[in-house]
Amino acid sequence: MIDKGQSCDIEAGEDIFSASGIKLVAKGVRISDAVRERLLVHKLRKPLEKCVAVRCGVNHNYLLTQAEILLDECAELRALLDSRTLLNQIAAIPLNAVLNGFLSLADNEEQIFQHGLLVALTAVGLGHKLQCPDDELKTIATAALMHDLGELYIDPRFLDRKRPLSPKEWRHVSVHPVIGSKLARELCGMSQAVSRAILEHHERGDGCGYPRGLPLAQLSWPGHIIGAAETIASMARLFDHPLERAELALRLIPGEFDRRIISAVRETTAPAGRKERHPAAAMVDETACQMYERVSTAFELLESAQDDLDQLPKSTQSLIGRVAMRFGLIKRIFCSTGLDHPLEDFQCGSLSEEEDELLMHEINLILHEIQWRLGELARDVSCRASQLAGVDKSVFDHLLSILSGDDQGKPVGAADQAI
Repeated sequence: MIDKGQSCDIEAGEDIFSASGIKLVAKGVRISDAVRERLLVHKLRKPLEKCVAVRCGVNHNYLLTQAEILLDECAELRALLDSRTLLNQIAAIPLNAVLNGFLSLADNEEQIFQHGLLVALTAVGLGHKLQCPDDELKTIATAALMHDLGELYIDPRFLDRKRPLSPKEWRHVSVHPVIGSKLARELCGMSQAVSRAILEHHERGDGCGYPRGLPLAQLSWPGHIIGAAETIASMARLFDHPLERAELALRLIPGEFDRRIISAVRETTAPAGRKERHPAAAMVDETACQMYERVSTAFELLESAQDDLDQLPKSTQSLIGRVAMRFGLIKRIFCSTGLDHPLEDFQCGSLSEEEDELLMHEINLILHEIQWRLGELARDVSCRASQLAGVDKSVFDHLLSILSGDDQGKPVGAADQAI
């Protein structure tokens, strides 16, 4: 907040009192370093976030200007975003002084503000295709714009996507939906529907999301749409053909996303676009060889662990069962590519230039998505294993190295029977 004050005037939006009733700062006084120090030594009657205002902060005009810039930049999403409804819903987001303050702070963090706005546009576009009523679109737009504001309370070092996180650090990051939900409801005065959608944006229909691991039947429609929209928006920032990649990612794990969402995204991927050969398609065979090694070795490790399951603590048994279930889905996806035959029979380079390029392209996308899913599973195992009491965490080390790709298919020997 003080950093933002260097370029914008942040002032007391009302008289600020201590919990004991002492007036500390008068309305209109600029929040400087000296004022901040005075406030920090007192317990306040109200949260500071509710007592301050940003004079030149984010307003509807700024939101609409930034939204139009994003629409121009993300041309490959135009099939999903090509609707005047998008800007109308952005203009209808109920900005107030507290939300204005949070968005102004987030505007210093591109991955929070710009990402939130792109997810809002994507979610409204998706909701429009799903024929959501206007009041639901308003909930979707508001919650999507705010969905990552909880990250403002997370150590910025933990948000660096290039930096690997320890299990303890990841637990800090994974609570941001809870923080964001509370901010929306308790500080920004948003509806329960908005708060709930923010809380659920990382949940998945198969129950493998976070923070609560809820199944599809217990998720709100706005929260589920925002979860899908975030996947699409992330693809737009990282890859070519984002809608095609997103459609595949959304349908890859059965039950993860509602079929209506998958169908709506599929309708935006023109057949002509899907015929373009991906630049990395020629690397399909090499990637498949490496993936076969990882999947096969991880499968052997899990089978070995399940053979000795009765000798392990209940908490460890439960985690192994969870990992086996999630890994089983990933293995099934890999097998669906037809590249799961024995490695000695698999000839690298066997997919020639004359092969169906559409098939090669889709296999390439699947392999890259599986690679990401294995890494995500490794993170989940690492976090959960670190919380098991009285268990030798090293028993999971080899499995983690396989899932994360640190171990390229090391043979399973006598010393590697533990996962």
